[in-house]
Amino acid sequence: MSSNLIADFFGSFKTEHESLVARLNAANPDITSVQLDAARLRRKLTEATEYLPAYDQRKYNSQLKSLEDELAKRGPKQRFGFKRKEPATTTATTSATSTPRSATAANPSPAPVAPAPAQSVSASVLNLRDLVDTVIDASYFAVSSSESPSELTISSLTNCIIDLRQGINLASVHANNLRRVVLLLPQIQGSILVDDCINCVLATACHQFRMHKTTDTDVHLHISSMPVIEHCTGIRFTAYPFGDPSASATPSQHFTVQDFDWILPEPSPNWTRMDDSKGGLFDKSALMNISDASMLEQHLQQLLPPVRAIK
Repeated sequence: MSSNLIADFFGSFKTEHESLVARLNAANPDITSVQLDAARLRRKLTEATEYLPAYDQRKYNSQLKSLEDELAKRGPKQRFGFKRKEPATTTATTSATSTPRSATAANPSPAPVAPAPAQSVSASVLNLRDLVDTVIDASYFAVSSSESPSELTISSLTNCIIDLRQGINLASVHANNLRRVVLLLPQIQGSILVDDCINCVLATACHQFRMHKTTDTDVHLHISSMPVIEHCTGIRFTAYPFGDPSASATPSQHFTVQDFDWILPEPSPNWTRMDDSKGGLFDKSALMNISDASMLEQHLQQLLPPVRAIK
């Protein structure tokens, strides 16, 4: 049965990947459409980690990562009305349909209006990217937990607290290029892929969890399958501190981590267990009342793990 699944996945991945590459290399490519389909292919790959051999996973991940990197270079950049990593050459004023509370940027001036959500060709795909010194919750997306599950892509965030524990229904999450970010998520129906993150906190309940090229990060997790890490160091795992663990039909396997870089029988040195003593620090009212950069930095210092690896 497993060999059939592996063969079927090989055929479907090859076809879809070649199609995406061809569309990207067309004369006038629809970058947004290719990005959405690449995100769906990434989700399929993450879900297939249950039965794909480690070698195949690395091969497929490398091919897809190359495509994602090229899309990131050629994709449109969002323009926001507050501090960004790469300020735009022209000034634009952006208003949000809803006004979540946001931390200020470099100086303790009044909090700026949060940016409007990135627009997408599909309401089921949400994007959050290019944010610095920001605190937001689910009201940023103008969706509700009663709506159909959405796919969420988070990329290029620095010094942020993202609290999506309430008010949003997510099917999958792909987080990439995060630096000093606290990401609090609800129960996810499908998979979570984390790539290229440094000194972060992730909290979620999900069916599948895959982490790649990440350092000095705490993971608060409830999961029904084995979490997978690859090219990671300084990772600490503990239980998901929100909700009632006894309500789950399947015991959590957050301590049965599979490290693709460690084949010896001894425990992997790339991850450790952590107690859940920090769970009480994730108070939503306190986080959403952060009003300036100094308050944000104070909370980040409380929540983020120590930096033990140098990149």
